[in-house]
Amino acid sequence: STMLVKRLVAVWPDRVTLREGKLYINDQRAAAPGANPEEPDEDAIPDQTWSLEPGQGFVIGDNRRQSDDSRAFGPIRIETIRGVLFKRVE
Repeated sequence: STMLVKRLVAVWPDRVTLREGKLYINDQRAAAPGANPEEPDEDAIPDQTWSLEPGQGFVIGDNRRQSDDSRAFGPIRIETIRGVLFKRVE
């Protein structure tokens, strides 16, 4: 299996919406660190909404234009999270 490093941006009972290339959580514009809020998150992904169920989370990569994340593969099961990144060194 492949290990991915992503930000967990929403959990049940949140509703995640991708509208006009921008990410909203419970109808509020998501201000995720690592992304320019004025730039569309992803131009090529059509508008859609995910209503998270118990035990689900929604993950986003910092490099939103090139990230393989929940916008592409949908919500993940929380129990698949293997660790927490608490410090990023640049």
